[in-house]
Amino acid sequence: MTCGGCSGAVNRVLGKNIQAPNAYHISLPTQTVLIWGPSLPPFDEITAKIAKTGKAINSQELVEDATKLPSIEA
Repeated sequence: MTCGGCSGAVNRVLGKNIQAPNAYHISLPTQTVLIWGPSLPPFDEITAKIAKTGKAINSQELVEDATKLPSIEA
């Protein structure tokens, strides 16, 4: 994601697939998407939906321990 259009495309996909009580945050400065919650769709399903936007996924990480979440702000 290098522009608002790119992050907007990812936001549209996640908005349709990530429902409360789950949530997500997109950080354009760090080009990072963080998704969390108690009842998420399968990890592979989420990454496949993001990939369908045509945006490259440079890395994927499933973090089970919330104390080890990466920083998403620059």
